[in-house]
Amino acid sequence: MKLEDALTATPEQATEAYDGVRENVSAHLQKVGLDLNALSTKPLLNGHEYDGTLPDNFEDLDYNGLTQLMAANVEWSRYLLGHLTQVEIEIKILQNQLSSVKSSIVKKRGKDSVESDLRYIRLNTEYTTLLCLKQAFDTAIQIAKDVYKVLSRTVTVRGQDQERVQRGENVGRGRVQFGRRV
Repeated sequence: MKLEDALTATPEQATEAYDGVRENVSAHLQKVGLDLNALSTKPLLNGHEYDGTLPDNFEDLDYNGLTQLMAANVEWSRYLLGHLTQVEIEIKILQNQLSSVKSSIVKKRGKDSVESDLRYIRLNTEYTTLLCLKQAFDTAIQIAKDVYKVLSRTVTVRGQDQERVQRGENVGRGRVQFGRRV
């Protein structure tokens, strides 16, 4: 056996080499006060799980209701971002595993064997699944941002309407002509 072969990992060894990364990342994050697992529950709105959508009656909500909806939307965005971060960590781990496994297969069986190797296919399938999940989370996060913009605009317009009504009431109390009441 050549020394070079002794130092080359098998595809299984290359995959296993990254097994502790998830735990190490999680432990480090917890040390600095971040716990991605704490973001695994959906936020609540009026005692029900909030799913990021606008309720049918959102136009009828008072300021308190809009504020609660905006807070739930912020928590929903945080929830999605937490899951996106977990998916991105998994993607990074799989990218490294794929690279190592590919290198090992090329070394042992040749470049033409990589795409048809079942070990590579299994990792690549998992990688592709995570890329699709990432895209779904990116889309959901953009939708959450758009919902927040709608809610924010609704609050702004209501505030402007309320100011106009108050100005109208002030004008209705008396006409002011040349700085004095008539």
